[in-house]
Amino acid sequence: MVHGGRRWPKLTEGLHGRAHSLQAPAPGQAVPIFRCDNPSRAFFFPVTPDEVRTVLAQLPASHVERLTHVWFRRVSTRAYDEGNVPFAEFVRGSGVAAIILYPWPVDRLLYFGRQSVPPAILRFYRPWAPTLVSDERGHFLCFTAEGLRRFYLEHLLLHEVGHLVDSWRGARSRGRVRRAESFADDYAVQWFARGRVELAP
Repeated sequence: MVHGGRRWPKLTEGLHGRAHSLQAPAPGQAVPIFRCDNPSRAFFFPVTPDEVRTVLAQLPASHVERLTHVWFRRVSTRAYDEGNVPFAEFVRGSGVAAIILYPWPVDRLLYFGRQSVPPAILRFYRPWAPTLVSDERGHFLCFTAEGLRRFYLEHLLLHEVGHLVDSWRGARSRGRVRRAESFADDYAVQWFARGRVELAP
């Protein structure tokens, strides 16, 4: 089972295979296990493992006790440019329940092509204060480093924890799969926007 953390995720079969390459923890091994890839020169991780640990520690133990891995996963420029990589995802299966965070381009731009950025997308990203810019290539949202740090911790991480919590609430069904993204979005709002989780300065 894989859930993507982009607002409009695009996943491929290759992503499923890579996600399931994680190994289940050994009996008695402390979890979650942090696996940190070295991003290429074109990308960076806006958050650190310690910042992720700090947020997870503020959530109820029952929400995160089944989390086995947090993977800072490398991505290729080609896969990113083709739109085949989400910002983050949750995968569960074969003894693994993992949150996977993908890096961001070092120019801190989110590209939308030549069509204007829809108002709904601008409203979604507004809490992280990106700047809308345009050039001969098309339209972009430009984030500050701090804005990206907050986006990863306030939304992406908590969104994937929401998928973790939701995955244990009952058997999968077509209706539950359709509601999964909504549940994860609501979870992120409940645990950050309402002041239950605080970020270190």
